[in-house]
Amino acid sequence: MTVTIFAMTFIVIIGMGYLTSRGVKTLNAFTVASRSVSWWMLLATFTAANVSAGMYLGATNLAGKIGYAAWCFTWPTCAGWLVIFGFSGILMYRFAKKYEVFTIPDFFAQRFPSQGKGIRAVSALIIPVAYIPYMTAQLVAIGGISNAVFGFSYHISVVVVALVLISFLATGGMTSIVKIDALMIILVIIGLIVPAVSSVPFIGGGDAIAGWQKVLSGKGGEIFNGVSKSWPWWVMVGQFAWLFSNSTEPHLLTKLLTAKSEKDIVKALPFIILVNLFLYAAIVPIALVGSLLPEADGETGGYAHINMVKHLSSVIAGLSLAGVTAAAITTVSVQALNSTTSITRDFYQKVFNPDAGNDKVLSLTRIWTIIIVAAIAGLALWNPIGIYWLSVLSAALIASSFFVPYILGFIFPKMSGSAAFWSMIAGFIACLITYIINKSLHTHYFIDHVYAGLIFSIITCIVVGIYKKASSGDVEAGLCVRSQELAE
Repeated sequence: MTVTIFAMTFIVIIGMGYLTSRGVKTLNAFTVASRSVSWWMLLATFTAANVSAGMYLGATNLAGKIGYAAWCFTWPTCAGWLVIFGFSGILMYRFAKKYEVFTIPDFFAQRFPSQGKGIRAVSALIIPVAYIPYMTAQLVAIGGISNAVFGFSYHISVVVVALVLISFLATGGMTSIVKIDALMIILVIIGLIVPAVSSVPFIGGGDAIAGWQKVLSGKGGEIFNGVSKSWPWWVMVGQFAWLFSNSTEPHLLTKLLTAKSEKDIVKALPFIILVNLFLYAAIVPIALVGSLLPEADGETGGYAHINMVKHLSSVIAGLSLAGVTAAAITTVSVQALNSTTSITRDFYQKVFNPDAGNDKVLSLTRIWTIIIVAAIAGLALWNPIGIYWLSVLSAALIASSFFVPYILGFIFPKMSGSAAFWSMIAGFIACLITYIINKSLHTHYFIDHVYAGLIFSIITCIVVGIYKKASSGDVEAGLCVRSQELAE
């Protein structure tokens, strides 16, 4: 039954991809789902994009070591969503209504027209560079689960997932992603909540109180501390990087551009925060129990979630593992779309061939989608050592590059295109260098790489802004969102 449910997940995705892609004929439908998504679908697709296989595997494994302290990174994450939905997301949605904005590089080019081509090209490069390692790690996770749990060939599993992605992503784009996410989020929720409820009673022989006693005897009361030896204060402070990252992640921001109206964005916000806080809390009991089981020292020892669900009924295990798959596929799909449109729309059409029509760009986007997915599948098949640490770097690079020009670009209408352009480059380079140094020397020097990137980004922004003033076009674009009423 476990294998059947796992396999049916792929079949359902392929079927829904076929059905939802048939009406996708325009670039608007392919990239932003024709801006037709209601608040409840926005809740589903945004949550699905945020919950990756890393939450089931990496975050759960971390929670198995540090307990409820792992929950501390959910609050900065939620703060980032408040910035997206309550401030910058609304302003960007208004901006997109005035200008033709389908992608994040589109936004930067329109917001800072004095450096339009340059800032578009740089931001379009950063997106695939940051996302390809992260997407690869998702395929590695699915291939590893298929092999460890079911005995399937790792290589065949990766190829199958890549073909499933291509089946709907190359034809339906964002329209297919949003509609598939509405179903996949159900699997994601079931895959976490059911094992969370079942885990502690399981280890207690059916008694939840006895189960918690075993957890406490095995882990100690430290699992309820916010700071511990294995989770020092500077690591906890470093989790606030998620505030900056989630405020500027292209695969999250583009989901807002699919909304029907501003009111749909605002209505979705409280439900998104509540659902995600609930999901992040659910990983802790799964992790604590999974890390205490004998398999914690075996083949799947790094996956506390897998250790736990293997002991549950075949139906629950199948749904839970299907949830891991759904989480990985939904995340990869929108990141692949962002990477692809950066290449075809922002590089090809807007920088190198302005005469290219949207129909031609749509055709090229479909072709490049296949190329991008094939590339990440190839990397996953190669499975180079260290691909997971590259995925950790992904969010930090995005935050260090985009936070200052994106957020401050809304706050300060007189921010110049030159200041935005160079702050983006400085943040990216500083973050990358600091990460490499800290990783190589196994130290933190009391500064997280994302904070180093943000500090250098804002300093560069200030210094360049003193010498390079904003053009009239920069100022006009910065002011355009402030005169509009809340859209109906």
